[in-house]
Formats: sequence, C-alpha cells, structure tokens
Amino acid sequence: MTDHDADPAAATAPVAPAQAPPNLARRRGATAVGAGALGLQALVLLGFCGYYALRLTRHDVANGGRVVMSMVLLLLVAGLLGVLARAVAARRGWARTPSVLWQALLIPVSVGMFQSERADLGAAVLLVSLAGIAGVLLQRRDPVD
Repeated sequence: MTDHDADPAAATAPVAPAQAPPNLARRRGATAVGAGALGLQALVLLGFCGYYALRLTRHDVANGGRVVMSMVLLLLVAGLLGVLARAVAARRGWARTPSVLWQALLIPVSVGMFQSERADLGAAVLLVSLAGIAGVLLQRRDPVD
C-alpha cells in the first residue's frame, strides 16, 4: 500500500505554490526593461527605414542606391534587435552578450551627439542604452538555457 492509497484526501489537496524569491519581481522588471530597450531601438530603426522610403518615393534623394542599401541595413539590424528583444524577454542566456555589446556600442554614439550639440538626442540614447545594459545584466537567467 502506498501513501497515496492510504489517504485519498491527500491526492486532491491543493498544493501550495512554491515561494518565489523576494527579488523575483525586480528581476522580472529588469528583464522587461532590457527587452523593452532593445524593442524600442528596433522600432526606431524601422521608423528611420520608413522615413528613407518616404524620401525615396518622393524622389527627394541624390543617390537612390545608397538610400536603398541604408534601408536594407536598417531592416536587417532592426530584425536582429527584435530577435534579441524576444530572447531577452524569454530570459535566454545566449542573448545577454550581444545585447550588452549593442548597448555598449551606443554609448560612444551618445557622446558624439553630445559633442555635436544634440544633447537631447545624446541623453535619450545614453539613458536607453544604460537602462538596457542594466536590464539585461540584472535579469534572472533561465536555468534550462
């Protein structure tokens, strides 16, 4: 006779959920910030691609080939950032390094914007980049990955 057979009420008794670590909500928030920063950057690149497409259709460009290649590059990078955003949101361990690298590469971009007297854009790029780095580094890793 097993323990299950001995007490039929034990088989139907609700099981208490496992206690989550106290900082789990903060870790989930960090994951959302990291994925959100990457997603926002992907959307901004898609916006630039749309702007280039609009200028191309209005024949408002000097070199159409250059604009088309810029659009292809923007679409490629936006797609890769979208993949990274989904992987960070799913807490995949492999996404941490390329995400932090991308965010770190944006820091000199923001410094260049500050130096060219575009402090508003420089501050926005720097804040999103630093938030993305913090979000990715503070996320809870998926134990399976």
